[in-house]
Amino acid sequence: MIKEPVLEILNLSFGFGKNNILNDISLQIWPGELVLLCGESGAGKSTLAKVLCGHYPANGGVLNSGRILVSGQDITDLNTTERSQYMTTIFQNARGSFCMSNLRQEIIFCFENLETPPCDIDLELERVIEKFNLSSIADREFDYLSGGELELCALAIAELYPGNLYILDEPFANLDDETVHQCRGLIENWRAKGKAVLVIDHRLEHWKECTGQLLLDRKGQLVQVNEDNLFAHGLHVDWKPRPVNEGQNTKASESKEEPILQLRDFSLLVGASRPGILRRKWRGGERIVHSDVLDIPGNKLVALTGSSGSGKTSFFRALLGECAYSGTIFFAGDDLSTLKRRDVFQRIGIVFQDPALQFVQMDVASEIAFSVKLREKPDAALEEVADSARVHSFLERYGLQSKTKVSPWLLSQGEQRRLAVLTMLPGSRKLLLVDEPTYGQDIRHGVEIMETLQDLIRHGISCIFTSHDRTLISRYADCEIEIDKGEMRRIR
Repeated sequence: MIKEPVLEILNLSFGFGKNNILNDISLQIWPGELVLLCGESGAGKSTLAKVLCGHYPANGGVLNSGRILVSGQDITDLNTTERSQYMTTIFQNARGSFCMSNLRQEIIFCFENLETPPCDIDLELERVIEKFNLSSIADREFDYLSGGELELCALAIAELYPGNLYILDEPFANLDDETVHQCRGLIENWRAKGKAVLVIDHRLEHWKECTGQLLLDRKGQLVQVNEDNLFAHGLHVDWKPRPVNEGQNTKASESKEEPILQLRDFSLLVGASRPGILRRKWRGGERIVHSDVLDIPGNKLVALTGSSGSGKTSFFRALLGECAYSGTIFFAGDDLSTLKRRDVFQRIGIVFQDPALQFVQMDVASEIAFSVKLREKPDAALEEVADSARVHSFLERYGLQSKTKVSPWLLSQGEQRRLAVLTMLPGSRKLLLVDEPTYGQDIRHGVEIMETLQDLIRHGISCIFTSHDRTLISRYADCEIEIDKGEMRRIR
């Protein structure tokens, strides 16, 4: 009996308006295969995933030619719901994979869709939660989970569905090494059952076991990966040993370290309340992170590390008054709890783990212009600022000059990340918090972002970033703060 491919794409072309993003794509993936699709940020990799699952062209764009077959069935004309019988997709932004407010509700919802007998749902629910060790977050709202926790929830949900094809867009981007190992085992189990996996990722080192590596080039065409096109498309660089004190503010490094943040008897809390709108102190809650005494130095690029869900993002939220804590945080010498929120936001900026949540304008140029106007030119018209040399220089430096009139929500995740960093550069902030700065970036654009953060340090702005990428941390971080087993401390 002749086997048939699990996924077969035949001469597929897709685009927006007159411009094709995908040009004459053809691909076969057979049972048990894991195929890696890479390419520079914005090349169209996530667009291909959305075409395969039916999000496009139902929600934008035009399928100009081509057919899509899964296990021999032509699904080209099926809608997203109908295609879900054949494939499971985990989006680059895992938050977009969920319909309910927390994991327990989501799993029940999935079992109901799968017509599981009601008497069996509770037992199956506990089996899934226990298998993935998710009991501690099963009832927490997705809005309060870290990116790594969301990815793990999405993978747990994915296993519930019966399709033969899995499409995973940057599945390990927010995961620590231990959780990556756990997820690898899950993917290998899928392959052993004859499932096919299409993975989209920039980090090829995660996928040495894959059966094929393809690159989506700037023309929207698939080519085989080789050393030359990896360099050409920003997916490989030669890391050089980092000189001592590179990227540090020289004047600051020669003198005694001045802390930008000082934590005293500090604890991050979950389940706390703050009675009354004007009350600054939180009450109650369970401690998840603690530090007796910790000084975080200013004018340095500081890495905040820890396992997925350890509390890194929650710490950032606490600095902005969005997450409960007890004890005292001193920011540049001031008790943070005594500052007005407006003053806090003027002095502390943040780039979210999900950058799409922070955009407020309808096109890229206006988004940057809004930030410049707000902090540097309050009396200027937004249109005037959007057309200024300052805004155009930002766009050109970060490879967004061709996206001037594009909606921020239609950018790739990598492009959204770069735009979010750009919006935080204008003004006179003292501290910038960046949650996973290179998430969704090819190496070249990731380097550009990290070099921008280094440049901010040289201009007297402190920066704290989170990451699971040890190469990135060793290359760029001036010091490292770790959250391990609930304790927050400086380790170098």
